[in-house]
Amino acid sequence: MGLSTALCLVFAAAGGSRAHLESQPTAAQIGQPFELTIVVEHPTAAKVKLPEPTALPRSFAFIDDLGTRRQIDTIDPSTTITRATWRVMALEGGEIALPPLDVQLDTGGLAEILRAEGPKVAIDHALHDGEDAPRPARGFRDTPTVGISVWPSALVLLLAVGLPALLITAWFVRRRRRPAPAPRIAPAERLAELERRAEAEPESARAVTYALTALLRSTIDEHAGESRAAMIDADWVRAISADERVPGEARRIAVALLSNAESVKYAGDTPSVLGLRDSFHQVRSALAALATSAQEAA
Repeated sequence: MGLSTALCLVFAAAGGSRAHLESQPTAAQIGQPFELTIVVEHPTAAKVKLPEPTALPRSFAFIDDLGTRRQIDTIDPSTTITRATWRVMALEGGEIALPPLDVQLDTGGLAEILRAEGPKVAIDHALHDGEDAPRPARGFRDTPTVGISVWPSALVLLLAVGLPALLITAWFVRRRRRPAPAPRIAPAERLAELERRAEAEPESARAVTYALTALLRSTIDEHAGESRAAMIDADWVRAISADERVPGEARRIAVALLSNAESVKYAGDTPSVLGLRDSFHQVRSALAALATSAQEAA
């Protein structure tokens, strides 16, 4: 299978509904983000309750909620495919299998559980077999001792002209083969997308809260030029509280937002509509403070 091929196991439920997981890519390094998508095929009239990111094992860290998409089958309009994508990263190496994630369907008051089996993801180890410490950096080799000779002037000219041309050609060929990086989505656009999702999917309030805190954390880390994605919220708050590279207004909002989100993210509470609106307002203010600080620094 290529990197774009999904490793998935499907659990077939009564009524033809089914769910599975897709990993993109299917191989990564420790700490390298990749996308995990929950795919659910279900009746269009059914309500879908997706699992929370807390269902992930400790060997994986949740980074961001990339949103949920629903697509009605053009051939059979009574069937809809729902895709929810998370950005995660592995904290351990090896062939790691995710645990089954349960998806709940509600069709006319009848509850149904679909079990999406976890794919195996190949995660490169930090150390190779037989190693107990990081490998040292390669140094320069000793300069070889050679006899003095007089090269023909034609050969010297060929090397002087041809070698740089060969290196430039190889650089262009390699650059053309390199895949284009994924387009970066501005924080303000991601915030607007989350607001649309919160209005269209009231049942996703907890997932939206996860995504809001992740959005604010990643934007502040990018502004400070330091990645703290692997930190838990409490450690991250302590780290930025004394970081003068982050504007004071953004720090204040981040501390308050993460503190208020604790009961939602870790105690299973559901935020109120007014509370979620206030969170959007606070994040918007923090993003504005970060943008103003970046403009002043430029």
